[in-house]
Amino acid sequence: MAVKQGDKQSDWTQTSGKCLLCKKTFAGRSMGRHLEACLNREEAGPETGGKNLKLIDTFHLAVESPDSIYWLHLLMGTKEPIGELDGLLRAMWLNCCGHMSAFRIGKIEILDFDEGDYGLDVPIGEVADVKTRIDYTYDFGSSTELVIQVVGRHQQPAKKEPLVVVARNEPPQIPCGLCGAPAKKVCPSCSYDADAWLCSKCARRHECGPEMMLKIVNSPRTGVCAYEG
Repeated sequence: MAVKQGDKQSDWTQTSGKCLLCKKTFAGRSMGRHLEACLNREEAGPETGGKNLKLIDTFHLAVESPDSIYWLHLLMGTKEPIGELDGLLRAMWLNCCGHMSAFRIGKIEILDFDEGDYGLDVPIGEVADVKTRIDYTYDFGSSTELVIQVVGRHQQPAKKEPLVVVARNEPPQIPCGLCGAPAKKVCPSCSYDADAWLCSKCARRHECGPEMMLKIVNSPRTGVCAYEG
């Protein structure tokens, strides 16, 4: 499993990313506040080019790993099924072996199999609102846990995509646990140890064998199961 905040790599948490609306860069802790201001400006005076654009009700969603190293900000139509969010998280961050997943909103469970309170076809606006916290789990063995916060609600021009990424963290700068060069590989069997995050040269000498090493990717799933992006 991936190293958590508080271990030797706690400085990884200083990740930043670019707002895809205004193209400016912000630290992860500031991005949510910036995007709300950016979205409010767009909502007050969208550039329509003289066209009457259809507006839809959208949620601004902030998604992050519990250690805050990896994060996404999304716009999602409130009438869209929550399964669209599951699909995007799998495609961008998680899917390695087709594991099951679940959303939890308070006492409500939404599962990708037939035992939850709702199925993945439920519109997100029916089960969440501004300030709602959604907990998400991918894989019930080597689990990846995410926290999804509904930050705001905005009227936005309708787009073909049900979900739009508006910000994402840049890859964290992870040092090789042996020589300090940029790490490229990780051993999933001992990834809680700083010495398991290695540059390509040092990875060849890792005691578990080079065949055990996985590619480091910009995802909270990095170093888990067989995930390599």
